[in-house]
Amino acid sequence: KTPKYSAHKATFFSQKVDLLLAQGHDEAAGDLILATWKSEPQLARSVFDRLYNYFQQQNNPAAVHAWCKRLLDLGTALPFDLRSQALNWQLTAALALKDAAAAQSDIDAIMAQLKPEEATALLQPALTRLIDAGQHDLATRLTRHISEKKTSSPLYRDLAVTLSLRSVLATSDWQAFPAAFQACAAQHTPERP
Repeated sequence: KTPKYSAHKATFFSQKVDLLLAQGHDEAAGDLILATWKSEPQLARSVFDRLYNYFQQQNNPAAVHAWCKRLLDLGTALPFDLRSQALNWQLTAALALKDAAAAQSDIDAIMAQLKPEEATALLQPALTRLIDAGQHDLATRLTRHISEKKTSSPLYRDLAVTLSLRSVLATSDWQAFPAAFQACAAQHTPERP
């Protein structure tokens, strides 16, 4: 609070977070960051990804998922662009954990909080990576979850049929191929007048 040091406030705050993390006090660092979002959001923004990167370096997707939940619990105090990033991190962590229930909940949050074009832009690569990594059962379950959601946006239907076809091709499930292909073609064929 000394005016002489006010220009260095962001640096001191960042160093304090780094020191807590270096000492293994990730919960204290998280508490500090969350409290700072409420009082001085510009400082918290400056270290937004610090705890995420810390948990990533530890290869700890469970901690990433828990941290993202805490961030998202801030609600509108967390700016939209950062909320979108936290939703993405949270889903990616659930997928790394192969936690279908958490991933479904994260997909629901993404679909509820983001516009369809933003949500599908986030979901498409995440689920495509899942298919490419050979996690076909989980990808199929999550794709089915998306397709069963009642939504008026055709973007979600497009996403579901495209991912279904991709999954069928990745597993060489030739018996399911005709139906998946027809669903995809029907979804992507423009209606004629």
